[in-house]
Amino acid sequence: MVRHFWAVLAFLALTGTVSAQTAPQREITKIAGDVYNFRNIGHNAVFMVTPAGIVLIDTIDAAASAWL
Repeated sequence: MVRHFWAVLAFLALTGTVSAQTAPQREITKIAGDVYNFRNIGHNAVFMVTPAGIVLIDTIDAAASAWL
């Protein structure tokens, strides 16, 4: 599972951002297992839900952090 998480994170980093014109303002989509993609306007971040809590990678900015 951890390997899959890092592979997804690398994929998102390499593919860049999603156009804000075609994407919803904010959304959460499940990638696999307990790994999710968080989209805020044109930026992507990844988080993983674990028994100990949530591991969040790149909260983008303070407003996105507060919303999430």
